[in-house]
Amino acid sequence: MPTLTMTKTNLKRKVSSNIGNVLKELGMLINPGEEAFNTFIGIEAAFKRLEAQRQLNSVPAEQLNVGYASITHSLLSFIDSLEEEDILTPRLLQYEIYEHVLIVTKSEERKQYMQQFFPTDYFRNVYYDDSAQPQPAEGIDIVVYDDTPPPNQKETDELLQHYLKNTDAVVLYFGSHSPLVWKHPEKAYATNSVFSLHARIKEMTEYLKYKEAFDQQQKTADND
Repeated sequence: MPTLTMTKTNLKRKVSSNIGNVLKELGMLINPGEEAFNTFIGIEAAFKRLEAQRQLNSVPAEQLNVGYASITHSLLSFIDSLEEEDILTPRLLQYEIYEHVLIVTKSEERKQYMQQFFPTDYFRNVYYDDSAQPQPAEGIDIVVYDDTPPPNQKETDELLQHYLKNTDAVVLYFGSHSPLVWKHPEKAYATNSVFSLHARIKEMTEYLKYKEAFDQQQKTADND
């Protein structure tokens, strides 16, 4: 079982890449009967207000950066301050997804269609690209690739190939069939139904968490 020191270290390592996930984990760890819980609620509320402003484009980018820097500092200080009595057995799982998700479509029409499956009160960091042109996808955890319309059978899907070969994100293929997906089992997953779309995304987010933990374990072992 992880010690308090290990838990703090793991949480702090994640702050720079995804504050939302750190808050999600803390929400399951902090004892609501302790004063630390009130401090946590204040930080969480400030983060949610800032996220709402970002989604509405209601404040300048510079102001957002200052806000995120302030929350980062507060969150790191809060994690450092935690004591054994502040922690309890994980509470009920919160369902928001804070992984950065890029939805790639081939038209504006398909973008509008896909938006209905990704409500922003559930998917906290979702982005769309309907340019049908390769994008770098920096900082993206999951690319959802909407293969409509599919390429001609004699054509190679250059756009899908780009996300499979030239980005760090894992790829969820949404379509009927692509041989490229089966050639990259360590990189890509497939779904052909709106009913299984969210289930596949949930499975991929769990995989990313386990992979991050394993990678961190390897780094620790290499440094010993």
